Amino acid sequence: MEFLMAQDKSIILLYFFLFLVLCLLVWVIAELKNMTLTYEHSEEEEEGWHEMEEHRADHELNIRDILHNSTFRGFKAI
Repeated sequence: MEFLMAQDKSIILLYFFLFLVLCLLVWVIAELKNMTLTYEHSEEEEEGWHEMEEHRADHELNIRDILHNSTFRGFKAI
């Protein structure tokens, strides 16, 4: 006895192609949504960005700098 009959194979192929079409349709919708919607930062976000830049270190901290500036007293530190 055959594992899959010809009719079963055609149904499987039909479902596979329908799945591919559905995937392509969802992808096209996502791309169109991405092209039509624009994102702009609010003034508050811009201010926060500039404030963050002011406090940023000019160099990358090494482990000694981190240990020097950190506290390890646990709950007592609060």
